[in-house]
Amino acid sequence: MKQITVFLAALAAVLCLNSCLDGGNNEIHQTYFYPTRPSGIEMFADQVVDSTYICSYDSWSASFYVNSGDSWLTLTPASAEVPAGSGLATLVTLKATPNTTGLSRYGTIRLNVNANEIGTLAMPVYQYGWLNITVPTPKFTSTDLDTAKPTFQDEFTKNAGSAYLTFEVYSDATIVSDADWLVVPADVAHVKAGSHGLILTVLGNNTGAKREAHVTLTSNGVSNVITYVQNP
Repeated sequence: MKQITVFLAALAAVLCLNSCLDGGNNEIHQTYFYPTRPSGIEMFADQVVDSTYICSYDSWSASFYVNSGDSWLTLTPASAEVPAGSGLATLVTLKATPNTTGLSRYGTIRLNVNANEIGTLAMPVYQYGWLNITVPTPKFTSTDLDTAKPTFQDEFTKNAGSAYLTFEVYSDATIVSDADWLVVPADVAHVKAGSHGLILTVLGNNTGAKREAHVTLTSNGVSNVITYVQNP
């Protein structure tokens, strides 16, 4: 996927170059983020690196602004000089700090372009307050991004079986259970960055009572708890 992205970005740069060269008589101004992300750039709490291309016929400079608090993201490079009569696709690396607040945060990349026809462009950047867990399906406490927090829960019968945990982490991660009846196999208790689908072992419930187990997934200093309920 990365190779395809780089190829398309290079192609965009070539198209920019060809469009700008018109015997020096036709000056075109266009600047855009690539790939286009109508919803903005979205990152998860443990994700500290992302990137975007800035394609432009003009020189530009960029800054990151947050609504309140300290800035949590930097841009490299933060500017580019584009030679007259040409276009340039610049790969910009976004470096964030892990979001340990438990709540989502957001800011804006403001792109100042050296052309009166364009002025200032903006791209929202969101860093969620939770890890990228997809199974169990998250349920949110609110639809308001400023206050929303996810809960992760699954439920079983009393019979022995399996629990499923699917997620993507952006650094090495640990998985720990607080109950002896819900077992995290030793070979998956520590995982590398990437996408994972884990099968956990559920022992039979002979207690005659409902019981809960909590599995904690931790990546880059960010933890989420998944609750597993087993009926009697």
